[in-house]
Amino acid sequence: MGVPRSLRREVLAMAITMAGLAACSGVDYGSNPQPTEPPPGPQVTVVTATGAITAKVDEFRALLGDPSNGGTAGEQPTGRREISWDGAGANPFNNKNDFPAAFFNTNVKSGAVFTTPGTGFRNDSLRFGEVNSAYADQFSAFSPTKIFAPVGSNVMDVRFQVAGQPTPALVTGFGAVFSDVDLPGKSTLEFFDKSGQSLGVYAAPTRSDAAGLSFVGVKYSDPIVAFVRITLGTGALGANVNDISAGGTADLVVVDNFVYGEPKQSASLSLAPLANVASAGGLDAFGFNGIASGFPTGKVFLTGGGSFDVSTASNVVPTDTRAVAGGGFRCIEGVAQGPLTGCADGEGVRWDTAQLLASTSFKCTAPEAVRPAVTGANTVVLLADFYRAGDGNDESFTAQMIVSTTDLDPNLPGDQTLWIQGVGCATAVVHFNK
Repeated sequence: MGVPRSLRREVLAMAITMAGLAACSGVDYGSNPQPTEPPPGPQVTVVTATGAITAKVDEFRALLGDPSNGGTAGEQPTGRREISWDGAGANPFNNKNDFPAAFFNTNVKSGAVFTTPGTGFRNDSLRFGEVNSAYADQFSAFSPTKIFAPVGSNVMDVRFQVAGQPTPALVTGFGAVFSDVDLPGKSTLEFFDKSGQSLGVYAAPTRSDAAGLSFVGVKYSDPIVAFVRITLGTGALGANVNDISAGGTADLVVVDNFVYGEPKQSASLSLAPLANVASAGGLDAFGFNGIASGFPTGKVFLTGGGSFDVSTASNVVPTDTRAVAGGGFRCIEGVAQGPLTGCADGEGVRWDTAQLLASTSFKCTAPEAVRPAVTGANTVVLLADFYRAGDGNDESFTAQMIVSTTDLDPNLPGDQTLWIQGVGCATAVVHFNK
């Protein structure tokens, strides 16, 4: 009987991580057999405010550290990032429901990518008055004049990447300004680590004055936060949806400024160390993010990266192959066909590699004929495990995926550089190096 797949992955990942640490530090991990006490967990500081919140927001900025790195590309040694929605680059998307999910790591390189189980995002300079005229008197801005909300949902995730790159990253903390919190405990930030485990849920205080602003920020002593789930009250905005303060049944809430620590490469998913190993050991490194679709149902957000040894790829399953890769995953729209069948709107936390495949056949849309894809220097074909919250360390789904720098389907508009089995393709941001 072979070693269970999940255990093989854990052992392989641990071995590579420890080898990388030893190579970097010069420590011989076999020379000291004496047990040591594990280090204490990261310390957490929580900052909250309601009413006049400026002083507390400034306090949280200081906790994260200076300088404010704005849209400077690349990982910065110190400091923080901040999103205020008010920059001129966002103006073309004002007051529409198509604000780009990756705007703040492509157009503006601030290391944040958004997902939602809803249909999109809206950056609004009219306090959402064009959605529902009552909203203009309900919501306020912290940094005039724009505020923000997901469309068709009251939940959104903020996932962190190295600024201007698809490389998954971790931050020390995150804070957000909320507008019009009426119900206690319903508008929250939930923090997750790189394995998708919750680090805690923190609520924004209810409004206390006419401006109606609230703030909550959470700072850890170490960069351990891979993504943050924001829940805004108890319902989504809509033309016929009124706030409880206006006779409705839902507490409607929107957000303004996001403030967060400088995104740092995750040790387990870092492309730079993997690229260094690749140069010495023949590995190829890659990173990507995109939203795949094309089949009758389903839209899936996928981000991540890792490294692989082309020479070990095999289509005989199971086979031990040399590939370490993983990242974040979320079903933006429910999937009702293929290996991800049953992944509902908003479900999904992370993915990791089960095996490096030598090749596969695929199609981006259901009516198309199948095409071949082969693992090589600029393309990787993986058998991957996908995990939902609540399923623990047991994979929820297993499916094939392709990441490539070349166009997988020239018959479709744009360059199709990501494929997920049974879901379709995406024009993804993809990065490979050797």
